[in-house]
Amino acid sequence: MVIPFGKHQGLPLSAVPSLQWLANLGDLRAPLKGAVVAELRERGGATQLPLLRCPDPALAQELVAAGRRSLASSIRTSADGTRISSASARCPSGSRT
Repeated sequence: MVIPFGKHQGLPLSAVPSLQWLANLGDLRAPLKGAVVAELRERGGATQLPLLRCPDPALAQELVAAGRRSLASSIRTSADGTRISSASARCPSGSRT
């Protein structure tokens, strides 16, 4: 993919020296955003995207709580205190079928 604008317009992502500034643009859309993140990962760099403000914090808390309940119901503890998933508890060898 090539950069469609700015100083590096027309260059492939692999030829742009630094892409973190591009990954941090708040209004960057797919597929360019995905390509930038993939290029940064390929280079071995961390991709820290900007945090967006949650539009509905109450809903977010409800979703996290539901996820915790779901996770808690799918994880069991063995007699020695180690965690085992319910899928591996059904399979004697721990392999999934």
